[in-house]
Amino acid sequence: MNIAGIVYVVISSFFGQLVGMVYYSPQCIGGLKFKALNEKSKPDAECTHPTTAFVRSFLAGVLEAGLIYHVLEIIGSVSTFQQVLLGAVYLTLFHAVIEAPHYGFENRNIQLLFIHMGYHLLHLFVVITVLVYGLYWS
Repeated sequence: MNIAGIVYVVISSFFGQLVGMVYYSPQCIGGLKFKALNEKSKPDAECTHPTTAFVRSFLAGVLEAGLIYHVLEIIGSVSTFQQVLLGAVYLTLFHAVIEAPHYGFENRNIQLLFIHMGYHLLHLFVVITVLVYGLYWS
């Protein structure tokens, strides 16, 4: 991966974080998430260690974007938004299929799965779009 690739990986991770900050905000889906967790709805600002949580999430996002970047390099070409959207949908469904059994075994509320999958779909669409722009459209 060249310097430009690294820049696009970091940029896509940043935009992925922004999607999460908006999506999980109390004004958007955050309230539903806390209801599904059977907790009192509260803003994310009351997280015990928000800086640590953000740094971990950002680093995981950089790793995720780097892996997707390499997969896109292997694929060779993505030329339409339809292909980007399909990639995001397939990755989200793949994750959902892997994650779904945990909800039964761990007695989690299945609504959380759907809440998180909505985020993953938006997040992956943004990340893949930025990476595809960097690889093929710029």
